[in-house]
Amino acid sequence: MNIINSQNLGEYLEKAYNLFYSDKSEEALCVLDDILRVDSTSMEVLCLKGFTLNKIDKYKEATHVFNKALKIKQKDTEVSYVGASCYGNGCALNGLGKYNEAVFMFDRAIKDALKNDIDKEVLYSIYYAKGSSLDSLGRRNEALESFNTALEITQKIGAKETIYYKRGIVLEELGSFQEALESYNQVLTGTRGDTELVSDTEEQIALIENKIKNKQKCNV
Repeated sequence: MNIINSQNLGEYLEKAYNLFYSDKSEEALCVLDDILRVDSTSMEVLCLKGFTLNKIDKYKEATHVFNKALKIKQKDTEVSYVGASCYGNGCALNGLGKYNEAVFMFDRAIKDALKNDIDKEVLYSIYYAKGSSLDSLGRRNEALESFNTALEITQKIGAKETIYYKRGIVLEELGSFQEALESYNQVLTGTRGDTELVSDTEEQIALIENKIKNKQKCNV
């Protein structure tokens, strides 16, 4: 039986990452807990544990872990896990229906991401998640602003169809039907192989077209 110690922590952390990406969350948690018994102040390990808990919908436990991670003061020479911890915490809070707290965490994540020049794909994910939380709060204009920022980022990294769909939903809720249609049509133009997204988009387009027809009848 191998024993985790300060000399082989890196090896076991790599194992935990592999288990995480292989969707073997329970096994990953066991390894991470073993690592934390040796080094309880590793922000990276706590962050990974939080994301692993999010994966299996254990949001309450995840917020506890992320909050613990955010209390750790990192050295300036270390890779920052503040933004990642805030983002993961925001996702957990969103899962718990605590949307205001989630937005606060996403804002902290964005601030850290911009400060540390984080990968654009990560920044896109944060803005997308923030927009979803704002939409759940009924703060449509702010949600739209967040989705638009995410769209600007996707122009560089691709994979923008999902954000066009969410943007269409918000525009529809705001009563901007023509703009919503334009956004939905962007989904159909760019989507490749995602039959569920295509089906959902076509359904939304049909609903909007009916709303427009009914509105026109009322105005006659």
